[in-house]
Amino acid sequence: MRQEHDVCLEKKPNGNKVKIYKAARKLFSRHDFDEVNVRMICSEAGVSIGTFYHYYPSKYDFTSIFYDHLDEYAIGIKQKVENGDCAAVEKVVSYFALQGAYIAEGNNINDTMALLLIHVKHPSIDIYSHDRVTYTYVLDLLRECQEEGSLPESLSREMLADFLFAAFRGLLIDWRANGRSYSLGERAKLYASAVLRAYTTR
Repeated sequence: MRQEHDVCLEKKPNGNKVKIYKAARKLFSRHDFDEVNVRMICSEAGVSIGTFYHYYPSKYDFTSIFYDHLDEYAIGIKQKVENGDCAAVEKVVSYFALQGAYIAEGNNINDTMALLLIHVKHPSIDIYSHDRVTYTYVLDLLRECQEEGSLPESLSREMLADFLFAAFRGLLIDWRANGRSYSLGERAKLYASAVLRAYTTR
């Protein structure tokens, strides 16, 4: 699947911006985020550093690349969850379990860990946008939970979604720190279940 940003950029007349974007995306797919600098991107793109800064204030403008990849696989996971015939609470748990299993298989590990690294080292940069598919789908599921009566209507869905994603991010860091020695999918299932259990009404 071609990324939306690629299509949009190719509609623009300036080839340098396209080359810079594609070079950055290529480098970030091969290296950790902090290993890539502006000089490397420019060398890969075949442009000057001045040309880079004409279009992008810094390499952090490319965090959208990671979000594009994460949203793409979130849509696929959403389809799998919706194919199952189960209660909304179980769908939430299944969503995080499938995310964990997907990442553990080697998919989007660099993208996910890059976002975590940016957040840890540069907390002032707003990288966890609440308008992305990854987040809005969980909000939709939590609303279903409230409609089914398994979560109180007075509960803030946004707060609970933030708790779930915070637990998942912490799990990812622990999983990497422990050499990926346990099943990320199964552990994500346990984490999501534990968070939801604290708020379920039945």
